[in-house]
Amino acid sequence: MTMCHDSSMYWHNHWQKAADDPNYFLSKSGCEAVQNCNKKVAVKIDAIYSALKVKAEEEAAQLQEEQEIDSSLQVA
Repeated sequence: MTMCHDSSMYWHNHWQKAADDPNYFLSKSGCEAVQNCNKKVAVKIDAIYSALKVKAEEEAAQLQEEQEIDSSLQVA
């Protein structure tokens, strides 16, 4: 879970609180920590998806161009 925050101490502190209080992640602070993590993960997933989508569109355009060149060569 450290990928949600730059510091591993961030989650270490939350897990320590959870060890002391089993209901910690049901508390406001615990819920906010999880929500913040989820938001950061969602942003990273969106960025990866966007990059993959752009790459796929570029590759599709290149393939289309190559197919057009191939078909024009076959006609000639």
